[in-house]
Amino acid sequence: MKKQFKNLLALLFAAVLFLVGCNTDVVDETDVSETEVQNVNEFCLYENGTGLYTIVQSSKSSDTANDAGSLCWKTFKETFNAELPISDDWVMDPSAIPTDSAEILIGNTNRAESAEVYAAMDQYVYRITCTNNRIVIAASADTLLDDALEVFFANIKTDENGRVTVPSDLDITLTREQVWKDTLVGVPLYDGGAYTGTALKETWGFAEDDPSVMIGISETNADEFAAYIAKVRNEGFNTVLRADWGGVVAYQCDKDDVSFYTYHTESTGETRVIKDNSKTASLEEFNYIFETAEGETNELYLYGLRYQDPEIPESAVYNNNGMLMFIKLADNSLIAIDGGMDTQIDSEEFMEFAREITGIPEGEQIRIACWFITHKHGDHIWGFDKVLKECANELVLERMMYNHKNGTDFVYDAENPNEKYHLAHDNVMYHLPRTGETIQFGDVTLDVLYTQEDLVNIKESLYRTDDNYNNSGTVLRITMDGKTCMIFGDIDVAASNIMMKYYTEEQLKCDMMQVSHHGYNYLAEIYKIMDPTIALFPVARNEVKRQYPLVLECVESICEENYFGGTETIGLRAVDGEMQVIYRRPVTFPPITEVLPEETTEEEAGEAEE
Repeated sequence: MKKQFKNLLALLFAAVLFLVGCNTDVVDETDVSETEVQNVNEFCLYENGTGLYTIVQSSKSSDTANDAGSLCWKTFKETFNAELPISDDWVMDPSAIPTDSAEILIGNTNRAESAEVYAAMDQYVYRITCTNNRIVIAASADTLLDDALEVFFANIKTDENGRVTVPSDLDITLTREQVWKDTLVGVPLYDGGAYTGTALKETWGFAEDDPSVMIGISETNADEFAAYIAKVRNEGFNTVLRADWGGVVAYQCDKDDVSFYTYHTESTGETRVIKDNSKTASLEEFNYIFETAEGETNELYLYGLRYQDPEIPESAVYNNNGMLMFIKLADNSLIAIDGGMDTQIDSEEFMEFAREITGIPEGEQIRIACWFITHKHGDHIWGFDKVLKECANELVLERMMYNHKNGTDFVYDAENPNEKYHLAHDNVMYHLPRTGETIQFGDVTLDVLYTQEDLVNIKESLYRTDDNYNNSGTVLRITMDGKTCMIFGDIDVAASNIMMKYYTEEQLKCDMMQVSHHGYNYLAEIYKIMDPTIALFPVARNEVKRQYPLVLECVESICEENYFGGTETIGLRAVDGEMQVIYRRPVTFPPITEVLPEETTEEEAGEAEE
């Protein structure tokens, strides 16, 4: 009996073990299945307070790529509360490069996975892909790594335990063709070369809701550009050659409601394709063609403004910069170039000057055939803008021309950064000048040698430009009566270096030049190449001598004649093949009590505080 009980007890115990074992097997099978699914479908980057993946960037990276690596580390820490290790890819022995470590590879590292992706990068703007035990984040330009990281982080998941994962089958690409079709709608795709694919998109000129856009191609050549123009024609576009200046070839292309401008610069191996959505006047509409009668002449004027001059006490309340120039055309209409500050110019004095040089009597309107603005700074706009408003019944503005980088520090109405400058004038025709165009006014031509589009570094980035806004100005070469004058606005070294790449020394030669940025920028190299006879300084000589003596010394060593807008209004005309001074009018300053504000009363001060 006792033995039978023991046997029964043993059988019961065995049965319990069997049932428990069966139940345990079911649970384990379920756990294993779920774990296997997770391992197959995701990479775990961070768990239980430990970073399981290392952020790796190239030891040979640009500062931009290094910044992207730092951004990656910072985003994990601040957004996902996950601190991952970060390092570069340097190894002393190439054979020691790790092959199976869990890594997030930023940019073109020495890992095989990075090399494989970058080998096909000419097809992509960026690519994010998981391969082996690694995540590759690659871009056609280091400046686009931030864009790729933004997409990568949008695919990261976290759970309530702080576990950070990413899908192991992640493979996201942005191709050049996708960007082209989305950006340059209706424009034929450029075959060949390489480009980042991100478009430069600025509110250029006049279309607030539908701005102009540009895509640039690097590592291309003249043959590929010619093939592109042939392709454009085959797709039904009308193409008009705008420039064939050896180093610069440009075309305007139109079909139905699609209009774009493209130009190739051979020395840099770059092509730019710009779709202008603003629907401004075409060059053919904008040109002002008329026959010059015998005895009619064209004249160039540097208009004298009230500048600060350390030797004139009354000048202390004025700006030490500003620029205003004019071309008097043979039909007595005027082209205005920039504008000066509103405090530097008196409207009545200007009208006296304008009537004097044109011979148009009181009671008749003076035609401003065009107002060209080099760049959107107040000292190049507000003065002539004031004149146009105050003398709206005596002046008629017919055209405006400018190509501006967007901004808000140089307009009257901050709520409307695209407010048009003419304000008091209707029916003004607008045109956006492009590099390679030649604009014609009678027998005067204006060649566009440089615009803000040229400042964009296509190979590195399409939307980050030089920090110096002055370099986004437009440069013109004016030809009148066989003599040439270079109009620089305020450009600095970056812009002048681009021009010296684009053009031969012979193409940059000129008879006259407007000294850039009021004599503040030292552009000795391009000045020496240009080798002009006459220099026009939009500033007081004593101010340049005081602040920038090296510039003054440089220019005066090159040019035989030097004129200063802080001293006088100077007029020049071609006579027997030589430029001669035909007009002088000294700059005068009101007594200092007339330009200083009156003393504020206590009552006015109280109102101001309120």
